[in-house]
Amino acid sequence: MELINLFIEYQGEFHDVSGGDYTRKNLNKQQEHDRRKREYAKLNNIDLLEIWYYDFDRIEEILSNKLNINIHTQGGNKLC
Repeated sequence: MELINLFIEYQGEFHDVSGGDYTRKNLNKQQEHDRRKREYAKLNNIDLLEIWYYDFDRIEEILSNKLNINIHTQGGNKLC
């Protein structure tokens, strides 16, 4: 099996301004953490796949496309 140099992160609603009651201080802190992760990945030649909350229903499709694999459904169970 081929090794993949990849970080995968699910970005919830609190990673942007749509997080409702999330305070500006918390939002700034979260965005700083995200910036550091992106910088670390770039400096270390690691691909970073960020899947946003609004793409939740497409997670399998996004992963399948990124990892170049087919996801089949058999008897209700998803197999890679």
